[in-house]
Amino acid sequence: MLLAVACALGCSGSGGRDAPHGQPALASHASAAADAGRPGSTLPGVDSLAASITELTSRTWGGPRVPAPARSARPADAPTVARSAWYPLRVHGGPHVSAQRAHDALDALEAAFAAMHACGWRLPPLDAARGGDEAFDLYLVPTPDGAGARADGLVLGAFLDTASTFATVDPAVPERALAACVTDAFAQAALLARDPAEAATWRRATAAWLAWRLTGQAGCRPALVAAQRGAALGWIASDAAPPESPLALDPAPDARDAPDARDAPDAADAGGAGGALLWMGLDDLLAHGDGAVPRVVWEIASQRTWEGEGLRAAPSVWMALAHVLDAMKRPLDEVLPALAIDRYFAGPAARSRYAQLASFAALPSDAAVPVFARPTLGETRAVVYAPFPGALGPFGSAYALIDVRQAPRDARVEVWLQGEYGVRWSLGAVRLGADGHPLGTMQAPAAEGPNGGYLPVELDPDTAGVLLVVTNLASGLPAPSLPGPSPFARSFQLIVALRGDTGPRGAGAAPPRSAPDHAP
Repeated sequence: MLLAVACALGCSGSGGRDAPHGQPALASHASAAADAGRPGSTLPGVDSLAASITELTSRTWGGPRVPAPARSARPADAPTVARSAWYPLRVHGGPHVSAQRAHDALDALEAAFAAMHACGWRLPPLDAARGGDEAFDLYLVPTPDGAGARADGLVLGAFLDTASTFATVDPAVPERALAACVTDAFAQAALLARDPAEAATWRRATAAWLAWRLTGQAGCRPALVAAQRGAALGWIASDAAPPESPLALDPAPDARDAPDARDAPDAADAGGAGGALLWMGLDDLLAHGDGAVPRVVWEIASQRTWEGEGLRAAPSVWMALAHVLDAMKRPLDEVLPALAIDRYFAGPAARSRYAQLASFAALPSDAAVPVFARPTLGETRAVVYAPFPGALGPFGSAYALIDVRQAPRDARVEVWLQGEYGVRWSLGAVRLGADGHPLGTMQAPAAEGPNGGYLPVELDPDTAGVLLVVTNLASGLPAPSLPGPSPFARSFQLIVALRGDTGPRGAGAAPPRSAPDHAP
């Protein structure tokens, strides 16, 4: 089904804008009149007529542009150390790289090449013998984060935007991580080659996910725990330097089962681990873990820049993903809040044994999302105000856990979300049993501004807690390939009230009288 989606949507999302009809024709008449008296004209007006016909029948791209990837010189003093007998692959290393290390890297490179080819991923093009011959080149040289990809330049004459690329892996990476690092680097190079305009964060995210599928380790610098801690920042950070994590301002109170976010200052990107988690969840949710979702999305996101400066920034991976989900009748606004709830059930055994998605259930025991508020509702505490300590990034999620063990069994918990203007908000609630297992899930319709959502949660004898999940749905798709921080980061507060049978009911119920009428 996903392949059918790719065929159906492969020509969509071009982002083009049709030229206004009529204007080029008027211009051509004026130009033709001027050309008529031009000396030496073989056919007066033919050039202007051809230009006007082209303008009438072609589309002009009016969307954002990004620069082509920077050209990188091939590493010096890195002769060929190992060459594949089966595939067009070579490994280079300096004088301090042992032959054994080079052949181990080649074995991992061959495995990554064969696996990605078998799964239908487009592989890097021939590199015009920049590394000695046309084989793909991996260099064992000092590399930030252990693994990376670089570009020689754009491939002229390619049907789609394509770059010539090579991969680098730090020779000092541990032996146990070598296969994951090589796979990560090769995948980054393949993705940079196929879509040089896409954000580096998406490339790192997808490469980390591919390394996880092929080697069991999420990239050369696995940071799934940091990505879980940074759930409030969103799945994919901007290529630009991210702002300070809002979670670092005030760690989760009583965070017994959630690590302190201040221990993970790099959680905004974490080597693409946040995006790798997103691919894990989407693939489990939509394709039962067969690996098709990311590949189809990247196929749709490829584009061609046929005019102007720089490269077309769209369709991006976010745009292609939205197209695929719309075609599957599972819009982004529905899927992301569902994944936000699912990722809560990861980490400690008390949570992960109730995880619905296999990939989330398999995360490390310390991969728990932070809980920013843990109020207790009972006879003596009927209303709680819980402001989020910072800003929620686009598609980021925040979690609060209400203890209702002291509340009357015939009571009802009512929740209001008051958010800042400019974005849409999602509010979800999960009733939890005494052992943490989910008893039922509710989701309020997405709403914008101060009235960001309302949910009444009826308690029963089995309900010991209510998990509240807030997701910032932004007001458009993020653009991580463009410079600058996201304009969609916003703050919010939750108002939680305990009411009996005589209290107001329904979506129109107003917050408690003492509640502020605006976002914090």
